[in-house]
Amino acid sequence: AVQAGSIDPDSLGMDEVARNTNAEIIRKIWQGEELFDAIDEPESFRAFLRENTPRLFKLYEQVLNGACRDRNLQAALKDPAAWRVPGSMEFIHRLKRAGAKNYFVTGAVVDIKPGTAPAGMHEEVLAVGFDVGEGKDIEALEGSTWDEKIPKVEVMKRLCRQENIDPAAVLVVGDGRSEIAAGADMGAVCLSRLPADAARQRELHVSLGTHMIVADYTSPRFLRMFEA
Repeated sequence: AVQAGSIDPDSLGMDEVARNTNAEIIRKIWQGEELFDAIDEPESFRAFLRENTPRLFKLYEQVLNGACRDRNLQAALKDPAAWRVPGSMEFIHRLKRAGAKNYFVTGAVVDIKPGTAPAGMHEEVLAVGFDVGEGKDIEALEGSTWDEKIPKVEVMKRLCRQENIDPAAVLVVGDGRSEIAAGADMGAVCLSRLPADAARQRELHVSLGTHMIVADYTSPRFLRMFEA
């Protein structure tokens, strides 16, 4: 909004240097980066972000829900298998049988409150057939809150600290650049799930340090790698 001129940067105490800094952060975001603590920004701008971020998150959820999520969720409830990556359920079960704890990590808001109906990503995960809870297929969902946008790498590191897990014993599975880059940086084993025709994405994931790329989880040879 500052870059586009929808918000007057002068009202936020942003001089030309601060505007250029903001432009650099936006450029890095488009490159898949998420952490900018070392980049100096005016405190007035940081305060503005802290105050308005929760409202922005909720507006984003409303737009997303209206655009596609509600419709897709209803379709997933009717036919869960059609909305899962082929072989993903068996893969999760196999990891569980081998003694792994499975977590779903996201940069989105995870709002799980005891005694309330599932919402957001929690509702979506249940809709496609995964059980969530201590000792279940998916141990927990981990992500941001309404008040704090937490990059995936920080969510992953925090989870390792909380569970006293050596990152070298972690398998990171994903289709995004951020989680694969974070996993490689942590020293974890990284598995990228990308379509066979996603040539550019596959090149990027290789450059990020992924250890293996699969189109789905159906290959018997692949599944045998995770036998207990």
